Amino acid sequence: MNCSKVLSQDEGLEDMLSSTEIKVARYNSSTGGWEQFHQMTNNSHLDHSPYLRVCEDGRGMLLWISNPSNNIIGSSQELNRILFSLFDGEWSQPRLAGDGISSILKGDLAYDGKRAIFIYSSDMDDDLTTEGDRELFAMTFSDGSWSGPVRLTDDDLKDDNPDVELLQNGSVMVVWYKGGKIVQAEGLDLAGYNTVVETGVSSGASDFKLAVSDERISLIWQDASGDGVDLWTVTYDPEAHLWSLPYRLTSDTDLERGITAGYDKDELILVYNKAEVREEDGVPSLGKSDLCWIARKLFKELSISPEDVTVSPENPSPGQECQIIAVIHNRGDLAVEGVKVSFYDGNPNEGGKEIGSFTTGVIAASSSSDPIRQIWKIPDDARETKEIYVVVDPEDSITEADETNNKCKIEVMKPDLCFEEVYTRQYKDEVSIIMRISNAGTVPSGRSKVVAFREEEVVAEAEIGGLDPGKFEDVSISVRGMRGRVKVVIDPEDIVEEFDEDNNASSMMIELILLGDVSANGKVTAYDASLLLRYLVGEIDLTPTQKRLGDVSGNGEITPYDGALILQYVVGVIKEFPAALSAPILGGFDENRYLPEAIFQLEMVKLSEDQREVLEMLKRHLMGMRPERTTLLQNSPNPFNPETWIPFRLSEDGD
Repeated sequence: MNCSKVLSQDEGLEDMLSSTEIKVARYNSSTGGWEQFHQMTNNSHLDHSPYLRVCEDGRGMLLWISNPSNNIIGSSQELNRILFSLFDGEWSQPRLAGDGISSILKGDLAYDGKRAIFIYSSDMDDDLTTEGDRELFAMTFSDGSWSGPVRLTDDDLKDDNPDVELLQNGSVMVVWYKGGKIVQAEGLDLAGYNTVVETGVSSGASDFKLAVSDERISLIWQDASGDGVDLWTVTYDPEAHLWSLPYRLTSDTDLERGITAGYDKDELILVYNKAEVREEDGVPSLGKSDLCWIARKLFKELSISPEDVTVSPENPSPGQECQIIAVIHNRGDLAVEGVKVSFYDGNPNEGGKEIGSFTTGVIAASSSSDPIRQIWKIPDDARETKEIYVVVDPEDSITEADETNNKCKIEVMKPDLCFEEVYTRQYKDEVSIIMRISNAGTVPSGRSKVVAFREEEVVAEAEIGGLDPGKFEDVSISVRGMRGRVKVVIDPEDIVEEFDEDNNASSMMIELILLGDVSANGKVTAYDASLLLRYLVGEIDLTPTQKRLGDVSGNGEITPYDGALILQYVVGVIKEFPAALSAPILGGFDENRYLPEAIFQLEMVKLSEDQREVLEMLKRHLMGMRPERTTLLQNSPNPFNPETWIPFRLSEDGD
């Protein structure tokens, strides 16, 4: 495209536009020079925006836009015409492809020697300040003629900068900018588009470019980064119909723009303008500008990490058969096929034994393999944690950008220390935290410890011996004069590497309590014993806290024996409650057999009136219990007194 005449000083933009014509020349590779220009247009109005496409066999198509009103974009009032010419050894006479076409902002042409597609963006209201009404239109060429424009998009998003490609497999691919995203669709039905990249705030993202070869397509765009505005690229795999992950091509504060891109075999070549960005008085401005280029060889990149490998069952036992499942990732630009994946028992560089291997199918760029499954029977005599290594491409047959991420390790068969039971026992102002710690894992654990924390402060700790799988150890630690929440943690320093680290902690609220003080008045009296006995016959109800205070025997439930013990404590027969002297007996036991002896001991003590009333209540409880067999109980007081009480219990009702 050039101006057909030299403009005088009196002539302006309108004269230049009316003199703009289309010329074409061909480069002769045998002579190393350009042939003579061929004049395509010679008229008095604007001809612009030539689109030239050449096939491998040398045939080509040239398409351009003509506007009789010299309007560069065109409008609904100043309509565009589209013309084209075919090349097959020499250029054909220009012909009309389309007429009466409104604004054309940006467009692209695809041609394969038989068919052609021209896609362009148009502003629907002739107001360029509103971008939501920019839509795409397409015209198709076959059998020597063009169709009329067909509208492809219809929404309130900006649709602009279309790029159309006719792929070797005969399919059509369209890439365009759509409301902050670069999107792609196969065919001319653009409703089912896929997002290629979400672009940032850079306005240059809408001016992306495509580089196309027989095997792949790369998209290059300008986008914001941490340093400023840089160039980015993604590559399309036509066989897998997938785009690679974004790759940053430049990293500086300069402004890259005016991109031209193409392929030289398997290298992506970019030529672009690079402008220095400088700041004066807080205002950024552009400095010197240079023409730069980048040659980037596309690469393959396989990776695997411990998160990509699982074992079923999760924590197998010695002698058990398990399944190792691995997923391989392709983070490069190119698809790979026939990747060998090997599994090892131990580090292969240190004599690890190969469990098995697998060869993958095609893994497209920016995708993952199907799950690879390997069956392994763990040796019967295994007694320690096993290390499983998964190695991708162990023979290094694939050249990759990074060879260090092709191997990963996971561990199986681990111990698993956990709490089976945690409870507290109080003696005066000392509280014992009693724990049953077991190994729920599949191999023995080493020695460790259990630590009690109050907030971040260590308040007590105890050693834990090594535990075989399924075994337990009862451990007790004590804290004195302490109230509040205490957290006990097994192996807080992670000395033992376990299968599950989340079951190593338990917390509890420590409250210094007065056993036997059922009424919660700060002292233990006969009244507390009477409350228990009234609860047992259903006269009153007790709160969980009252039951806890009343269970002075420590068997986990309220019985008449608890009432007898409280009364014994009040009159001095006993100095401490059983619950304060030994660990609670979980599950309970038959305390009723101890009740007669307790009553006998109380009969031998001088009691106050209220204490004597509680004793009579105890007697009534005793007489109301039906034993399994008839029993004659101890009399009280001794028979040398004026009277004696001889209790007995009948297993059946008498006449």
